[in-house]
Amino acid sequence: MSITLDKTFAALPATKRGTNVLLSADPKGEKLLYCCYRSVITRDIASPDVSDIYQQHAQECTTARYAPSGYYIASADTAGNVRIWDTVNEEHILKHEYRPLSGPIKDLAWSEDSKRIVVGGEGKETFGAAFLVDTGSSVGGITGHAKAINSIDMKPNRPYRVITASEDNASGFYQGPPFKFSHSNTDHTKFCQVARYKPDGSVYVTAGSDGRIFTYDGKSGEKQGEVGSTAHKGSVMCVSWSPDGSELLSVSADRTAKIWKVSGVDSSVLCVHVQRSDIHQSDVYICIYIYIYVNIYIYICIYINININTHMHILSSLTTQIYSGDFTGRIVEWDASTGNGQTLTGTVHTNQVNTLLSTSSGQLISVAMDDTLIASKGSSSDRQGVQTSTGSCPLSAAHGGDITALACAKGIEVYRGSEKILTEDTEFDCTVVAVSPDARYIAVGAKDSKVRLFDFSSGKLSLVATKDCKGALSACAFSPCGTKLATGDSGRNVFLHSCPDLETVQSGWVFHSAKVNCMAWAKDGKHLVTGGIDQNIIVWSLEQSRKRLTFKNAHQGAVTGVDWLSDNKIVSAGQDAHVRTWDLTFH
Repeated sequence: MSITLDKTFAALPATKRGTNVLLSADPKGEKLLYCCYRSVITRDIASPDVSDIYQQHAQECTTARYAPSGYYIASADTAGNVRIWDTVNEEHILKHEYRPLSGPIKDLAWSEDSKRIVVGGEGKETFGAAFLVDTGSSVGGITGHAKAINSIDMKPNRPYRVITASEDNASGFYQGPPFKFSHSNTDHTKFCQVARYKPDGSVYVTAGSDGRIFTYDGKSGEKQGEVGSTAHKGSVMCVSWSPDGSELLSVSADRTAKIWKVSGVDSSVLCVHVQRSDIHQSDVYICIYIYIYVNIYIYICIYINININTHMHILSSLTTQIYSGDFTGRIVEWDASTGNGQTLTGTVHTNQVNTLLSTSSGQLISVAMDDTLIASKGSSSDRQGVQTSTGSCPLSAAHGGDITALACAKGIEVYRGSEKILTEDTEFDCTVVAVSPDARYIAVGAKDSKVRLFDFSSGKLSLVATKDCKGALSACAFSPCGTKLATGDSGRNVFLHSCPDLETVQSGWVFHSAKVNCMAWAKDGKHLVTGGIDQNIIVWSLEQSRKRLTFKNAHQGAVTGVDWLSDNKIVSAGQDAHVRTWDLTFH
């Protein structure tokens, strides 16, 4: 038996309100590079569903840049580490790792010969550093700022210069190497957010929270002029030059992206789009909607809008068709064959989606921490469903027959469609729930390490059996035939029980190293897949109970959802905000 990764539906850049997201691209302008939590993601601009993910950082990644040679990527994190790794091999072999700052690195830049790197961010004694790629030796000091450096860039040709943008409202100018502080420009009246050199190195610009963009001579650092009288009404978060240096893309917290024609000291706006973005590659520029999706705009004579719909936040639920939900309440519908996704709009949740269910009748049922259940029918990006308030926060949900059962903070609720048909308070704290395929039985797991089986054939809950487990219940599911109940608990145990007596028919499945988060049965009832906080996915065989398939580190942080697409393919979601499909081979 074997398990191999099939596809990864990569996450979007992780956004934080009031903080810029610095995107970058490879030297050929074919790949987009960005960070999401502890992942560094490389994405094909022409085919956004094609992606590659680097997940070797121990801390949250903050920025990443291609070397001008194209053979290496330098990525940084919140602990002040810089990892330099190759782009050629699938394993992304680590070349060097350094820690130039003691705090988060916000931006970095390479020299045009790929031999030097400069970084800027937060630190105890200094806010920037310059070092050699091969040895890590210092090549000067990035000093002169009283607060954190938000952005840093290096002149793309000789003589080398380094520019910075800082929270002390100033932009710094450095000559070298070795790099030494030359002077600072204090034209901005609020935070200086970003500084970027023109591709030919003749000019650089700085942009700030005062909505203004200034241009300076690339060699001397002397001020040349201003782009627009006031470029934006809000903070300018990012700027990027076109490859030929004739146009400048600016994006702002006023929800606009502008393309400027920059010639000498003169500038004029060419077009305006209500977006937020960061990168200008060839005839493509890429925009980020905060908390929504990424837009790629291709412009020649007209504008063509390509959406990359996926998640930028931790995933909390998953269902077969494939739908995935995250902690912001956002739900994405996926095409498993292409990896394309579309965000569901219309009737939506406003908080973490705890469970997603797709029924045999074509309904999509979702429950979330906004204390609501939404039931909708049909596949459409504009989700029009009935939203029902639950009595308390729903922690788990399950569907069987024509009913949906919820394990809530205060008890058990049962729905038929969007109609609530039963509410029952419990003396125990519910954690998970499962419904048999014929809707006769409802199993409820609790924090007291017990699973209880109720008969619901009369429309009321009648306790049939109780089983002690070895930890607080964290997952449970009925087999497709309804004769077995699988349970997972915080003690990393997976048990199989017969129904309705709850006698243990399989034990000893203790191969997760932490709490079991989720589980799902194959349609033929011969295999069970589980995911845990240990980041692993395990496929268990009922016919050969001593054999199992394990894929370690399937998702960084934890596996939060698993399900079957077919008898030999599974889908999973995790705290790394990625959705993945896996191929299984049974010998």
